[in-house]
Amino acid sequence: MHDEFELFKGTTFSDLMKDIYHNSKKKDRQINQVSNESKTSDIKVQQKYINKKSSEDLAAYAIEPNLEKRKTYLKIGCDLKDVYVYLDGKKVGKTPLKKKLPVSSGWHRIRIDVPGAKKFNQSGIPTPDFRDVYVTKGRTQKVTFKFLNKTEEPG
Repeated sequence: MHDEFELFKGTTFSDLMKDIYHNSKKKDRQINQVSNESKTSDIKVQQKYINKKSSEDLAAYAIEPNLEKRKTYLKIGCDLKDVYVYLDGKKVGKTPLKKKLPVSSGWHRIRIDVPGAKKFNQSGIPTPDFRDVYVTKGRTQKVTFKFLNKTEEPG
C-alpha cells in the first residue's frame, strides 16, 4: 500500500512540502539579510551626522542647519571691571562688555589690558595677556577671562 500519492508526475506530497519549507527558509534568510544591510546603511548615514542611539535623538540631528545666513559673533566676559578689551589689535571697549561683537569666522586675538599687571613672571618669561580664539561661521563664541581668585572681589 502506498503511504503517499503523486500530486504531479514524479512529485509526492512530502517532496512538495520539503520544497515549500526549503524555499520559505531561503526567503527568510534573504529578507533578514536585506533588512540587516538596510539597517547598517541607515546607521552609517545617521552616524554621519551624530552618534546617538535612539531614533528620537537622531531625528533632531538629521537636518544640518544652514549657517550661511546666520551672523557670527564673539561674546567676551571678564571678572575685572573697567579694563580695556582689544579685538585683533583694535580697542572695542571697557569691561563689562554688554553686547556680543559681530566678527568674521576664523581666528581672532583678544587682549585684556590690565593696568599695573605684571608683564613678566618670576622667571622673566612674558605673561600672555591675550587669547587666540577660533569662531565658527554662524555661531557665537563665548570667551571669559578670569584674573581674580575666588576670594577676591572685582573692583
